[in-house]
Amino acid sequence: MSVNGRRVLYIGLDYYRLPKLIVDEIENQGGICVFLPIKRRDLQTIASSRLFHGRFESIQTHYHESIIQRYSNQQWDVVFFIQIHHLTEAMIRKYRVSFKGASFILYNWDSLEQHDYTKYIDYFDQVFSFDRLDTERNRRIVYQPLFFGPDIGRLSSIVPSKKHGLQFTGTFNQLRRYQILKRIITFCANNDIEFTHKMSVSWTRYLREIAEHGNMLNPKLVTFNAVSPMEYISLFRDNGFVVDIPNNSQSGLSFRVIESIGSNRKLITFNSEIVKEPFYDPDLVFVVEGEQITEVIQSEMVKFIQDEYKPFKYRFVEKYFLAEWIRTIFDVC
Repeated sequence: MSVNGRRVLYIGLDYYRLPKLIVDEIENQGGICVFLPIKRRDLQTIASSRLFHGRFESIQTHYHESIIQRYSNQQWDVVFFIQIHHLTEAMIRKYRVSFKGASFILYNWDSLEQHDYTKYIDYFDQVFSFDRLDTERNRRIVYQPLFFGPDIGRLSSIVPSKKHGLQFTGTFNQLRRYQILKRIITFCANNDIEFTHKMSVSWTRYLREIAEHGNMLNPKLVTFNAVSPMEYISLFRDNGFVVDIPNNSQSGLSFRVIESIGSNRKLITFNSEIVKEPFYDPDLVFVVEGEQITEVIQSEMVKFIQDEYKPFKYRFVEKYFLAEWIRTIFDVC
């Protein structure tokens, strides 16, 4: 069954440009979609989520009860969640009771190790995850990688101005990612390779790393401002290579990986799970095993960066289009 003619209540993280892409594609396929953030972004909610868990839970309960009160008297065919760990199990039960006629779908772009959502699974008619290992461990979870939108897809026919330039965008979520970034910066400097990197970190997290862990991050290597959607797209447009440093508690392919395929950019990744994917081609994807960039790896990486470019094969790329992702997610109910 397609999403055409169906009413979708979509609740998820208000993450960069992604909710708008999803809503637009659902409506492009003939559906009606309302997006609601799974948590508010006001200062009180942000502060309590980091410092006062009990207060955050109370804020969330009040917020989602107001959503249920406002929308449960309308007809919805699907209630679609992206991520669920911000809600209590009791609140999910209220959603199911209040939206009795709707199918419930859950998609996760975090691993079970990162956020264990196992207790929520039985409240959903279908559960998807971008993490292959999680789907192998739990048969109720269906493997579904992430997607790239039309804004990225349009770049596939554009030749980057810096054909051998590397770029990385991501948040500081652990010291490991920062340390690997520093190694790549050193590698690029030693081999005269241009590398544009944007590792975002909030001031609170920056200061907490110092106070709680004694980790002094070099302020020249991080940015305290979020990368704008326009800047994010321009990094893909201008550079021929994407660097992927995943969270070490998940095996799922990040947006950086999927968007490198969609934009026809070569990829350097520290996620070895990528070799299981149908699009994997060692001429286009360089996998660094482990976290160290040895002299042998450096030599191989230089050759990889200097080699002539060839595009990903279309038949392997099309399944990662946002349009196909929407069809797959909403075909189950």
